[in-house]
Amino acid sequence: MEEALSTKDVDKGLAVPAVEGSETKKNKVIHIHPPSSSISVNVGEEPVKKLTLSTSDNYIFVVPQTVMFKSQLIKNMVENGYVDVDNDEIPLHNVTRCTLLKVIQYCYQHVYYPKFWEEKALKKWDAEFIGAADVSTTLYNLTMAANYLDIKCLLELCAKQVADMIKGITTDEIRKILNIKNDFTPEEDTQYQKFRLL
Repeated sequence: MEEALSTKDVDKGLAVPAVEGSETKKNKVIHIHPPSSSISVNVGEEPVKKLTLSTSDNYIFVVPQTVMFKSQLIKNMVENGYVDVDNDEIPLHNVTRCTLLKVIQYCYQHVYYPKFWEEKALKKWDAEFIGAADVSTTLYNLTMAANYLDIKCLLELCAKQVADMIKGITTDEIRKILNIKNDFTPEEDTQYQKFRLL
């Protein structure tokens, strides 16, 4: 089985991580590789360290440690010795395969490419990356994953996208966009409308 990140969300000229997959009896394993220039190891350099992450839908990701250190949760777990990176899987019970692929794609861009691009190009990539996210599923799941994994820059990007989407629209339109059920009683709704007019 071969897994690949979609390049439709990625600006031409910006690389996506190399991904390869295999299946075991219990889990599907997806390997994320660093850019080819990072793979070769010069004399005296340490090889690229990898972390093994397991998702809620039983996928295993093997990812360069530098990529996942954008997550303060994972970084703290590793640096404080809560996981043995050589032997332990880090369970991500609140994150699915699709969402983790998007998180990895974001972290990968921000780890390996900022030094080669102007800040303007990275901001453009961010805007296209978050703009392509479906509101009701992808953006919600990405926001929840960024919060859970403590990836501040991704969480801020998601929050800004939601804020931009709901700026200047009515409460009913916000409910519709974000799939929020109106649980106000008619009396509460009337009271709220009066309060808004004050």
